[in-house]
Amino acid sequence: MSRVILLDPSHWAGKWTAPDEDQHYDLKTVNLLGYEYGIASDSTEKEAKLLQLLEYFHGYLMKYVLMIQWGTIPPANSRAGKDAKQLLRTLAPRGSKPSQEQTNASCKMLHLAFKGQTTEEIYDTLAFCFMKAARRYDPYYSDKTKRVCEEVHGLPQEFSQIQLGERVDFNCTGILRALVRKDFLASITEKKKVVGYKTGPKWPPPASYFQSGPVGFVYMLQMWFRYCVNECIIGYRTN
Repeated sequence: MSRVILLDPSHWAGKWTAPDEDQHYDLKTVNLLGYEYGIASDSTEKEAKLLQLLEYFHGYLMKYVLMIQWGTIPPANSRAGKDAKQLLRTLAPRGSKPSQEQTNASCKMLHLAFKGQTTEEIYDTLAFCFMKAARRYDPYYSDKTKRVCEEVHGLPQEFSQIQLGERVDFNCTGILRALVRKDFLASITEKKKVVGYKTGPKWPPPASYFQSGPVGFVYMLQMWFRYCVNECIIGYRTN
């Protein structure tokens, strides 16, 4: 198995190695560590778990470093290529139709958001995005989703997020959006703004919907990482 060190050895992650495409960490192992990180209270032990997770994803971050520097997308049929395309599609102009041409154009322009940065500086920026994404992980998401659905049963057929918020002690915006995507709920809009919700065509969710256990850390991390990178690039554009 060939491994390549691409960062300066003096960098804090300089001795980490990026595995080949067909060599990757066990998904269950990474998800378990992510779960342990998610339930841990703020401490040096939690910080150590985050650093270990970051090392697990070192090859993932280096993939994006190379994309930024070289302006090329990994092979389309590879795991890295599929994930990279999803990120690049979030960078396309709003309203544009997804296409290979648009994806390639976004990749070739990606380096402009990191203009003048060294390899190590680009890596640090992506590592910061990784940590922001990791902090968004909620190991109790499934339990909260079940609680939201239980409370919806006691609300009028059409209800507002404020009404729901009076019954739960956590932010349920993301859960409501997920339930809408699954057609368990439907959005009520006025002037293109969501003002409420109502039960959807597939309501209520089946019992199996709440039996998947904690949301996988890897799945969540990749989704939020793309969002955080997009947010970071937008910040560069506006500064």
